[in-house]
Amino acid sequence: MQIHAEHLAGAGARTVRERLARPGATDATTKSSETDYVTDCDPASEAAMRQEAAEIWGEAPHSFTGEESGVARARPGELRLIADGVDGTANLHAGAPEYGVSIAIEVDGVVLAGAVAEPVSGRVYSAGRGNGARFYDPAVRHQWVTLDARKDKPLSQRLLATGFSYQAAERGPQAAVVARMIEHVEDIRRVGSAVIDLCRVAQGVFGGYFEHYLNEWDWAAGLLICEEAGAVVSWPGTGGPAAHLGDPIFAAAPEVADELLVLMEKAGAAALDRRVPAPEREWVSGHAH
Repeated sequence: MQIHAEHLAGAGARTVRERLARPGATDATTKSSETDYVTDCDPASEAAMRQEAAEIWGEAPHSFTGEESGVARARPGELRLIADGVDGTANLHAGAPEYGVSIAIEVDGVVLAGAVAEPVSGRVYSAGRGNGARFYDPAVRHQWVTLDARKDKPLSQRLLATGFSYQAAERGPQAAVVARMIEHVEDIRRVGSAVIDLCRVAQGVFGGYFEHYLNEWDWAAGLLICEEAGAVVSWPGTGGPAAHLGDPIFAAAPEVADELLVLMEKAGAAALDRRVPAPEREWVSGHAH
């Protein structure tokens, strides 16, 4: 299953590279906000993964959920593919290289395999549940390397990563939480692609990552890669270790995870919870009441 995920992500990444050779490939329209972009590369990458899936599984029943194609629910025992043709479209639109093609393979609500491919660098990250996570970088070595999120450093010496909502009204409160955290860590990065952030946690590059208001195609593959690399993970609706902090996507190296959760709590991350009715989470100067 893991190899299938790698093939699917690779098909999407190749399509993005092919599209980028054409004039106007990074031109974008907007969706939910003025900064929520979609380019020709996004649906083309999803379509390539759909085609690859059809070649792998043929007529075997499977469903496809994608950022551009919408949510589909699978029957019991049926494969569900969760895809993001380009995660980090704003970066692609701007000419920045940090974006990835993401695919997860799920059965009965459990992600069994996932892969992320970076079209620009050619890097591929993947995992199979119970089989660990691995990484391929053609610029460094032509072989797969096992991913390990562990690194013997305290939180004060680790980089953290996060991201911000497409909705302008939610960005200020998110930034206020980050501002209260930054003096307690080495630094905070905002890469602009959730799947790349998660893969860098799995690599041990980032000590942790958290972000609110994501969709499942933003994190399904990346979170499994983190989990199989030994990171502590949490995602919405499962009562995970970060559920009380607004139920964000959360991944952290095991040696700093508890400390990071405490820091997030002190910084007011719980007030970012969309499950709380809006009047109960009004903001005054970046602080929730």
